[in-house]
Amino acid sequence: MGSAVREKITVLYGDYKTATLDTIKAIRTRPHVAAGWAGLFGSLGYIVATNPAPQSYERAALVASGNELYLLSPAARNARTFATVQSARELAQQHQLYHLDLVLFSLILRKDTSADCKSYRHKIGQLEFSHPLSLSALNTKVVDVGAVGRWWRLERTMVDFDVEN
Repeated sequence: MGSAVREKITVLYGDYKTATLDTIKAIRTRPHVAAGWAGLFGSLGYIVATNPAPQSYERAALVASGNELYLLSPAARNARTFATVQSARELAQQHQLYHLDLVLFSLILRKDTSADCKSYRHKIGQLEFSHPLSLSALNTKVVDVGAVGRWWRLERTMVDFDVEN
């Protein structure tokens, strides 16, 4: 029993040693290709690691944006920005936001009904796909897009928050 395990570990060690030596030889013969792959994997690792969490939207970004807007007088704030942020805050308070993590980026989507809704008709309606989801329908449901540690729609909305229309 012990010799069989020892033999498998020896074979596994030999495989990893061969793979490592082959990789080092490939890096030495084609360093530009290796640098390209390392850059690609490093970039993908960074994008995945900085994919924002749903808590960062509701607790940090949305609250901070709302606070910035409320510090301004109603005459000085941008009405469109205020309406957008206020709508998102109301959806969050009513538990009508859904976080969809797509590994490289995240989506905050609007639910059709609140989580508190216990109606059978609403629950079944959410499960049925009687019509295909089009890009225009998806665009109306997407509240925000998060990637690289930022929430892009909210950030773009807040650019001119202190410029009245």
